[in-house]
Order: sequence, then C-alpha cells, then structure tokens
Amino acid sequence: MDFQNEIKISRTRTEHRCFLCSRKIPVGFSATKLKGKNIDGDFYQEYLCNTCNILLHRYTIVFVDDWTGNIDGDLFAEALVKCNCATPLQLLNALDEIAKQQGLEYV
Repeated sequence: MDFQNEIKISRTRTEHRCFLCSRKIPVGFSATKLKGKNIDGDFYQEYLCNTCNILLHRYTIVFVDDWTGNIDGDLFAEALVKCNCATPLQLLNALDEIAKQQGLEYV
C-alpha cells in the first residue's frame, strides 16, 4: 500500500533541493514537503519548490508515470527540452500557453 502526504512549509529552516528541478530552495523560502511510502514499501521525504509544485498540480498528466503513478523526473527533463525551456517557470508559462491555444483549462 502506498500513500503520500503533502505539507506546505511557510519558511524552510535549512536549505533543500527541489525533487523535480534540482534547484536549491534557500533557507527562509516557502516550499512543499512530500512524505510517504511508495509501492515498493520504502518511505520517502522530498521537497518541491513553489513553481514545480504548481507545475505538478496543473499538469500532473505530464509528470506522473502511467505505470507506477510516481512523479518522474525524466518526464520533467523531457518537457524542458521539448518546450525549449531552461527553468521551471519558463516551462510553466510554455505549458500554460499551449493549453490556452488548445482551449484547455487547468484546475
């Protein structure tokens, strides 16, 4: 059985790395902590920067592996390359523009 909890952190006390984009989350910045147990029975704790958290929630279908249901960093890297983006914010803007052009709305 797998599960995941999402905890919003107002201010980090130590520096962390974003699980999705690998950028530093400096001390004092807000972030999201993901804690849980995966399908293999291993416990994990990861952090997401605010931009990656928005990306993940708006475009879950892009970044979650169909087979395992887990967040896939390789899919994130592929999306950066396909959209010719260097940062998560550029990718978010590019995906928003694509959705807008196709008449799609995100939640």
